[in-house]
Amino acid sequence: MVQEIDRLIDTYTDKEIADLLNERGVRTVVTTPWTAARIGRLRHIYQLTDRRTRLLAQGLLTPEDVATRYGVVISTVHLWRRRGLLRAHPVNDRGDFLYEIPQQDLPAKFAHKLVYQVDPVTSSSHS
Repeated sequence: MVQEIDRLIDTYTDKEIADLLNERGVRTVVTTPWTAARIGRLRHIYQLTDRRTRLLAQGLLTPEDVATRYGVVISTVHLWRRRGLLRAHPVNDRGDFLYEIPQQDLPAKFAHKLVYQVDPVTSSSHS
């Protein structure tokens, strides 16, 4: 069972692993349903590498890394994730994500403000 959980950590959060094992009908030694806390304790007891560490080792970026790389604030990184501009992977059950390096260009910082700039008006009456 430990090997299966170790394999599942590559793809799922602790809660997702617990839900998956429960859906499969797998029970703990004391025949109770799996919980995220049990998965976390098992990871700790057997010294399994957590999901965050595994994803960072694969080259995924923290929100801070993405913000620094693109010169934006972290809230912009979260906005880009919600709009589908960044591919994100959940690292835990608290809503934290790590990000893949995007293949496409992201919006340039302040690019939207160029639309609002007005060209200076020149008067031909003074010529």
